[in-house]
Amino acid sequence: MKGSILLFLVLFLSACSSNLSFNQRYQAAGWDSVLVAPFQGEDSGVAEKYFEHHLAVSSQVKIISPRAVKQLLVEADLSQVYEKNPQEAIFELARQLDVDGVIFSELTTKTPAQSIGPQLNQTSVSLYVNLLDAKNKTSVASSLHDSKSVFSGTESLIQDVTEDAVKDFEQFFVMVK
Repeated sequence: MKGSILLFLVLFLSACSSNLSFNQRYQAAGWDSVLVAPFQGEDSGVAEKYFEHHLAVSSQVKIISPRAVKQLLVEADLSQVYEKNPQEAIFELARQLDVDGVIFSELTTKTPAQSIGPQLNQTSVSLYVNLLDAKNKTSVASSLHDSKSVFSGTESLIQDVTEDAVKDFEQFFVMVK
């Protein structure tokens, strides 16, 4: 009985969810390259690092990493545009590099001090990643992963949701190839 209660408590206090979608019109579209925009949100550097690390070896499409994008924005004289309108600058860079897709992402984290109510001691992380057609800005695929835990720290939860999103995008890249 104690074991059942403990198992229920652990499952209740540590939860993950996901939601993903793919636009079937892009099945076998023949894509070769995708630009990954710098991640948005607090602690986004952590998610960016894991995302870049896992997709750097993609055999499906050429990935232009967020770190490279930051440098390319400077080289293309788009830094000021990026500060005022990040999406406009990213799509202009994508046009100049002639890439097929652009990935935008947003990370949201809430630590126990920021939580209100019954989840007072829960840390929660949400990562939304959206792949857009670089030419017409149509949504091609998206992935949303949420994770909450009383026991895990923010970085651990970020790593978990990022790894889940990477798995989704590995599938998406096979589909658009």
